[in-house]
Amino acid sequence: MYNYGRFYLSNEKPIVTIEDFVKTYQNPFHFQAKKTSSFLQRKGLLPLTYNSDLFLKLNILTSFVIWSGGVHIDKFQRPRICLSLDDITENILKENTENLDVEMIKEKARYSFRRNGSPYSRLISVIPGMFISKGDRYNFDRKAYREVTFPDYLKLLSKNFKYIHHNDKNIAKKIIRDNLNVLLLTRFSKHIKGRTGVINLFQSSSKESAKYYCEFALELFNNAYPSLGIDNDSIKIIERTKKYGKRRQIVYKPRIALNEKFILSAVKYSDIFEIRINTNFES
Repeated sequence: MYNYGRFYLSNEKPIVTIEDFVKTYQNPFHFQAKKTSSFLQRKGLLPLTYNSDLFLKLNILTSFVIWSGGVHIDKFQRPRICLSLDDITENILKENTENLDVEMIKEKARYSFRRNGSPYSRLISVIPGMFISKGDRYNFDRKAYREVTFPDYLKLLSKNFKYIHHNDKNIAKKIIRDNLNVLLLTRFSKHIKGRTGVINLFQSSSKESAKYYCEFALELFNNAYPSLGIDNDSIKIIERTKKYGKRRQIVYKPRIALNEKFILSAVKYSDIFEIRINTNFES
């Protein structure tokens, strides 16, 4: 346990070392391993630390992988990333990760990395705690059938948030807020009147896992936006029976309900939501 004001991000060990990264290659001495690791070193992303120049940008990309995509290992044992994006979220991702110099390409209903995709797929895949799918880009080992994990760096910041030294507080807060922004962009659905909504988290075959997803998201919200006062009463676990051929399985759909009070407080006290003029004119 850290003493208050004694948690310095600069004192934390690297999230990913160069050695961690090159181990993603069957031959760590292969010229491609040297080429991609050199690329990330020039970007200041290897070794990867909380104070890396582009870590905040990488966190945005990683957050999209967490909440709206996945990492899978292909038949050649190489990590690959696929993302489920619409036109709006694709543009937001591009605009906010431009300095990373990674390109995406649309394949059917999903996006994958193109130029410089290999170094980022490999880097994100070895971030401790990242969920790794055993499926391929077309047949995912879906998160609904496994217990999803979250990056250790995000859990560390959230768990020890109040102990982080004030010099590092803004960095930690931005990392968490950017992750939550992606969560809302990809998993928030507003109700018809727009003053309430729901965050749909990962479906699970375990009620305990479903509850954990909600509790972790609430922990992030309460660290980044303590004045909004979101609590466990907002958690909803919906039990459903799904039919897979002749087999039936109980699944749990975790949701966080955001009531009108939360939405209005978020508009007033934070930058989570904004008010826009209604341009749908009635005839």
